[in-house]
Amino acid sequence: EEIASGYLDEGNLDLAEAAFQLLIEAFPNYAEGWNYLGIIELRRERPDRALAHFERTIELGRTLFPARLAKSNYWTDLRTRPYMRGLQNLAHSLIRLGRFADARVLADRLESECGDDITATSHRAAIFLNTEQWKPASEAALQLREIHPSEDFIAAFALFEAGAMQDARASFLHAALNHPQGARLVVGSRVKPRRDGVEPDDHNAGVEVLQMLPAYLRKSSRSSVKFFRAFLEEPKVA
Repeated sequence: EEIASGYLDEGNLDLAEAAFQLLIEAFPNYAEGWNYLGIIELRRERPDRALAHFERTIELGRTLFPARLAKSNYWTDLRTRPYMRGLQNLAHSLIRLGRFADARVLADRLESECGDDITATSHRAAIFLNTEQWKPASEAALQLREIHPSEDFIAAFALFEAGAMQDARASFLHAALNHPQGARLVVGSRVKPRRDGVEPDDHNAGVEVLQMLPAYLRKSSRSSVKFFRAFLEEPKVA
């Protein structure tokens, strides 16, 4: 598994796929292998092909549960991890495909079945923004801003649409201070490569926001994107 995941980390998707395919053939109950295969499809920008892999992860993952397990203990018992990761990644894939109602069902399951209110709230924030529910989107995203500052990108867009311009600026600035590269990606600006250790997380934060807002960002004329791009270019902000 370490060798196979190493290929994935290096970006060698073909070798990673071959290695994980070998593992699931050798170990039929290896739920995490199916999860990795789904992640590989996501890396290839093929969320539609990832769905079956994550569904299989959930199916196998549920069989690994102990006979009795309290919801509060899901994250402390490693046997539940594949099931929860499968739910998380399946919801993520559905959002990227624009299947927001189906994704919302899974987000609710993450909270009700697994007690994973953080991921559930994050997914719901994206779903609300994509479906033009500005107030619920901002409220959900703002709950997570201290844990995941990138959620403030979601909050900023929702607040802008709701006409709360000062709060929108504050949220976007908070996200941008934590993810400067991500902020530029979100508004469609060019990003200069960085060499420090935070570059991957910074960059990936912006990429994930773009991936999670397929409906909201579909219109190239979005006034919010233009607004925040101009905001980033203000000398005091830059």
